[in-house]
Amino acid sequence: MTVVPKPVAEDKIEDFIALYRRLRANRGDRILARQDMSMREVAGFAADMTIVEMIDDDRWIVRLNGTRHCSQANIDRTGANVLEACSPDERALRREIAKQMFDYPCGLFAGLRQVYDDGSNTMMDTASLPLLGKDGEKLILTYGLLVEDLDQTFLNRPVMESIGLTAHRFVDLGFGVPG
Repeated sequence: MTVVPKPVAEDKIEDFIALYRRLRANRGDRILARQDMSMREVAGFAADMTIVEMIDDDRWIVRLNGTRHCSQANIDRTGANVLEACSPDERALRREIAKQMFDYPCGLFAGLRQVYDDGSNTMMDTASLPLLGKDGEKLILTYGLLVEDLDQTFLNRPVMESIGLTAHRFVDLGFGVPG
């Protein structure tokens, strides 16, 4: 796997990470809690945000799917298990990454390739951050921006079928990153 040296959409992604750091620091916790993040505070990012609840190793359910993500994928994945769109190897990799994100805690820059049911592709740059639910459930807060429509068919795109990591690197949120 290639390491992402600098995401194409890094400035906007850095702004999102800076907001997370500020909100977390204001609350004094190592991991930001969902109830301490108002939609007013994240409004400028909301269309490109996704929140996934990690129920167990095989069920990661989309709890919030931003409107631009729905439009780009031509599907609202709210309530869907995101792991169903991943190969077994990708599932294992994502589980390990998530474990490290919560252990340190740290964030993740990633490049994602989305494949659609007509075979077309897009690339996204994303930042994923650990988030805790009201009762301590583990959530992943992701902000992603489409950076390349590889097949130039965005306006007529069918439904997204799969999504895979093309590259990733951990982001220090003040507690270090995996070595």
